[in-house]
Amino acid sequence: MKGISFIICTHSLRYGNLNQTLRLLRKREQRLFSQFRNEIVIVCQDQIPRIEGTHVVNLQTPDYNRPRMCNIGVAMTQYDLCVLLDSDRVLPEDYYLKLLNMPRGCVCSAKYLYQLCKPHSDEKILSGQVIKEEDFRSATVEPMKKNAFSGNTTIWRSDYQQMDESFIGYGFNDNDACQTAMAAGLELRLLDQVELHLYHRPLVTMDNNSNRENRLKTLEENFIRYQTKWITPQKLPNGP
Repeated sequence: MKGISFIICTHSLRYGNLNQTLRLLRKREQRLFSQFRNEIVIVCQDQIPRIEGTHVVNLQTPDYNRPRMCNIGVAMTQYDLCVLLDSDRVLPEDYYLKLLNMPRGCVCSAKYLYQLCKPHSDEKILSGQVIKEEDFRSATVEPMKKNAFSGNTTIWRSDYQQMDESFIGYGFNDNDACQTAMAAGLELRLLDQVELHLYHRPLVTMDNNSNRENRLKTLEENFIRYQTKWITPQKLPNGP
């Protein structure tokens, strides 16, 4: 019987987003959850309570390291089809059900990503009555643009390449993951689907502190790391 593993990366600051993501995931994937084997592994940077129907891994670490969280989650999975999901994403009805038969050798995400401009109730989101702005993914792995590894990625575990855990903090870990996947011969596919990015304050927790300075500092460090690894070093593009 086919199965799917969801690996959800989170922080206690995103606990409200996480619970809304879980509610809407179960609501929109009713056939998937009722007809196929599944599991939800939640990897939390710091610590959150147990959540029924999931396996929570509390890392209790001071620094945000999404590659490490994804690596830990994938290593724990039972099923070969894996979803790397941030705890603030909402996908269309049966989005993942339709991906159960996706071909090997590819990485899938949704092209039409929208950032919600304010918190919305489940009912508003389900009815489509939301205030949003475009943040579409790039098919060419552009710096400072979302891509196939930005918060919602479906990949076969047998195709998964270990993410580089030296990308600590915000920025360019997703670009690096794309480059690594392409170097391994995988195809990046952006589907004609709409994904919602739930509203939250743009914070990254480093050394147990959350502030804009931390975000910009790690962004610059990761940009230099990415450029040195894959491309000739150049000037940092305008940050967020």
